[in-house]
Amino acid sequence: MSLRSTPSLKIFLISLVAAAFLHYAEASDPCSPAVFRCVNEKCINRGWFCDGANDCGDNSDERYCAVDRYTLCPPTWLRCSSQDRCILPHWWCDGTADCRDGSDEIDC
Repeated sequence: MSLRSTPSLKIFLISLVAAAFLHYAEASDPCSPAVFRCVNEKCINRGWFCDGANDCGDNSDERYCAVDRYTLCPPTWLRCSSQDRCILPHWWCDGTADCRDGSDEIDC
């Protein structure tokens, strides 16, 4: 009996391919728009963004919550009208106020 026809080898190879696929799918799965993706790729509840607590573990959920006028927002992010916070573009005009002044929900 050759190794090619051994059922246990086939099962092992199928399991190996499946495990590799699941690992890749999990690693490349983005956070949903309803949550915040931290720099360390952790997904946290949107309500925890700019709440004063380091929920990400790398402080990326608090980094752009109290900015001065000289601080640049990350590429594609938007600055609130109050100029003190940067938010994700898909949070603009989505029905939830993310800016302290609510400017992200005005004139939508």
